[in-house]
Amino acid sequence: MDGAMAIKAVINEYENLSGQLVNFEKLIYFSKNVQDDIQRQIGGVLGVRISNNPEKYLSLPTMIRRKKRCFLELKERFIQKTKNWSIRNLSIGGKEIFIKSILQALPIYAMQCFKLPVLLCKDLENLISKFWWRNLKTNKGIHWYSWSGMCSPKAFGGMGFKDLPMFNTALLAKQGWRLITQPDCLFARVMKLKYYRRDNFLNARLGASPSFTRRSIWNA
Repeated sequence: MDGAMAIKAVINEYENLSGQLVNFEKLIYFSKNVQDDIQRQIGGVLGVRISNNPEKYLSLPTMIRRKKRCFLELKERFIQKTKNWSIRNLSIGGKEIFIKSILQALPIYAMQCFKLPVLLCKDLENLISKFWWRNLKTNKGIHWYSWSGMCSPKAFGGMGFKDLPMFNTALLAKQGWRLITQPDCLFARVMKLKYYRRDNFLNARLGASPSFTRRSIWNA
């Protein structure tokens, strides 16, 4: 309750100083260890609704349980994009731009936060490959070149497409670099206080019960 009151005071001060109002049409999610009466008290103090099922925030899951199922929406969006009637008559050049600018850009935001399952990345790459080789008349096509070859730079005979698992690792490693080079930013301070209070990012162990984000960045 003390923590809830402190958060409420911070929100009130922010509203008074900025002239902006916080939207309280939000949900609060508790772990199973929090008693029901305490949940109701905290929800009453903050003025938000209590939820038993975590929702998504900015299209990303707030709680990761079954990883592949959490990110199935990405695959569904890929399928919807490739089936869109407006791209059926694209030229080869148009397909290349569509793949690089639209399809391979869809998972970037999620990849900056989470290490996506490798099988999911392979499914997405398979969808891209099918779209690339697809014949407009039969809706099928022969895959004349391996996907790893397609991901090579054009100077080496490829198309410069992204290897999604490797690209995912690179984006997470960039977050790790941010923790090293910007230790005073809010993200770095929170991570340090929670996971390596008496150490630094490079030397710290993974620790017990890390979040999926922490595990993803540490692995990268």
